[in-house]
Amino acid sequence: MERAGAGAVGVAGPVVCGGATVSVPRCVIPQPPPELTGLAVRALDRVLAPDSELAELWDESDSGPQWRASVAGLRAALGPVAQRV
Repeated sequence: MERAGAGAVGVAGPVVCGGATVSVPRCVIPQPPPELTGLAVRALDRVLAPDSELAELWDESDSGPQWRASVAGLRAALGPVAQRV
């Protein structure tokens, strides 16, 4: 088995998927390259910007708050990595 580099995340064990608990084999998810992380951060910032049409459409739906929370969570997860770019 190959060792994961710094920043890699290991995933294993039971996971809830669609209400069912399934077993997931151990796998390593490598950290994405900084240039891709930077692009993702810029895209998420644009989607959450005050003048975003996409955000406006979501805000008009019942799922708007959940969508905003999900996108904001993704953005927060990328934050520390993006600051190194």
